[in-house]
Amino acid sequence: MWALGRDGKLDFGDGLVLVGLFLFWQLFHVYDVLKSNVQKNKSLDWTLLLYLGLLGVAAYAQYLSIDGWTMVEASQRGIFQR
Repeated sequence: MWALGRDGKLDFGDGLVLVGLFLFWQLFHVYDVLKSNVQKNKSLDWTLLLYLGLLGVAAYAQYLSIDGWTMVEASQRGIFQR
């Protein structure tokens, strides 16, 4: 983030780079867990699907809440003003 923000702003392209780096990091860890499970002759637990589903629901809820805040900001009234 420091290297991408040297010009004084983080734009859409910088955000895509950061998200891509985060996804690569997560995929690296998932690969490492799967590799160690194969070495220990273990299978994946069924709760992993539950966790992924909850993660998706939470991500969608966060998306909706951020969209709601942009509507409040666009109204230029604020939340606590009448």
